[in-house]
Amino acid sequence: MKHLRIFTFVVLLSLGFAGCKQTNSQENKTPTTQSATASTTSETDALTEGYPSPNVQVMGEVENPFTITVNSLQRLDVKSLQSFDVVCQTGVTTQESQEAKGVLLTDILEKAVIKREGHKDRNFYIVVRATDGYMATFSWIELFLNNTGKGVYLIYEKNGKPLEETGEMELISNNDEKTGPRHVSWVKSIEVYRVK
Repeated sequence: MKHLRIFTFVVLLSLGFAGCKQTNSQENKTPTTQSATASTTSETDALTEGYPSPNVQVMGEVENPFTITVNSLQRLDVKSLQSFDVVCQTGVTTQESQEAKGVLLTDILEKAVIKREGHKDRNFYIVVRATDGYMATFSWIELFLNNTGKGVYLIYEKNGKPLEETGEMELISNNDEKTGPRHVSWVKSIEVYRVK
């Protein structure tokens, strides 16, 4: 019963972060680092300058916290995604299918080694956070004991080119029916927490 309550909490927490977005800053959020002279640049340029994410910190309840760069990500077990769509919560497709390269979130977490205290210690949740504050949340169970985890990637390349407009790395949860709510641009951290 306790595990059911914890799982329900994590699922509700995850749904609470769900929202329809084309970019993480859809609601006219202006980057605080943008100067007044940058007003003549395009919105995309302003967002790229305002939300830099050259690396991703893996932290929290892990034995081996580390920093990910595109170069270090490329040295892990890279997978190719033949196609994916970013589908908003309302069902609108905001990005069409495209090729991408990235690494499974579970592979990254296995490298970090979550601090489990035995076989039945599964009460963790993982937050993938962007520099603009947007977050996607996953439970340990859905990543490691569910089909969801087989489709959650930290990607660094689309259509044979490095990412530019959405930071150097972004997260896609490709097995979600609506992929948009847990699509995170400008990823800055992967954080592991124990449910208390």
